[in-house]
Formats: sequence, C-alpha cells, structure tokens
Amino acid sequence: MITLTITPLHIRGQEAMGIPSPLDQELEYAIRKIKGIKWSGAHHQWYLPLNKEQYLILKETLRDKAQLDSSILRQYLEQKKSVQPLLKTEKISKQRAELLLQFPLNKDNLQAFTQYQELLQLKGYSPQTQKTYCDEFHPLLRLLGKGKVSEMTKEGEGVIAPHASILLSMP
Repeated sequence: MITLTITPLHIRGQEAMGIPSPLDQELEYAIRKIKGIKWSGAHHQWYLPLNKEQYLILKETLRDKAQLDSSILRQYLEQKKSVQPLLKTEKISKQRAELLLQFPLNKDNLQAFTQYQELLQLKGYSPQTQKTYCDEFHPLLRLLGKGKVSEMTKEGEGVIAPHASILLSMP
C-alpha cells in the first residue's frame, strides 16, 4: 500500500492540505474524484482546504487505496494552535505559516509557551500586553531549537543553541 504524506500549504491566501501526486493511476483517479480538490502547478501536488471535514473525506476516500501520513500536518496544527491566541483573525499569514513549518517548537517549549500565555491571562494583563509579551517570548523559544527553556539559567548556561547564549548575555 502506498503512503501519502499530507503537508500543510499556503495557497492563494488560504491554508490547505497538500497531497502528493501518486504514481498509481487508480489512486490518482480516486483523488481527482474528491469534491473540492484542486491541482497546484507551483507545488506539483493536489490540495484541499485545511479543515477537519476535508481531512476526514480524504481519509475515507483513500481508506483502501493508500495510507496517510499526517505527522507533518499534525505538528503544524499544534504549532498554529499555540500561536492562534496572538492573532486577531482566524487566518494565518504565509510568512507565519512558513515560520511554523521551518522552525517548530519542541514539545517542552510548546508547553512552556502555552503555560506562559495562561499565566499572562491569569494575571489580568490586557490582550495587547499579552500579545506583546508573547511576541517576544516566541522567537526566543524558536532560537533555542531543541534546547529547553526550563533548563536555561540567568547566566545563559544550560542546553541552548550557541547563538542564543550571545543574545542572553546582551544588556
């Protein structure tokens, strides 16, 4: 059975699920029959709007024909969920989507970011202050890469990326 890796895409200002074009004609025909599916010549793959209903339709249509690997899509959605409260709209920009895909937070830092958001909300900070603080904390977490924010010390030691220690030592 063929495995298709479902990836997030940003096409024409909309988020989408990318489905690679299979080599199997029968599978290609099944994909073409899905309502709402479109072809992207730029990405060389099929795509559907990014929502649960479309994913379930895709999964049901390809149930007997192919295995779906949605690990990349799942990781993107977890990252998006953590950043979503900072955005004023439900839509996410292409630049932010690419940032979430290229530099995802590790699980510990993702949890730390969510807890930080909750802490700011519990303290009663205004939405604008929460956004400002989170907009500063989020890039730091991305800089850490695989290092954990919980292991950082005031002196800039711990398991962190080399360039992050330089930033931490600045006044």
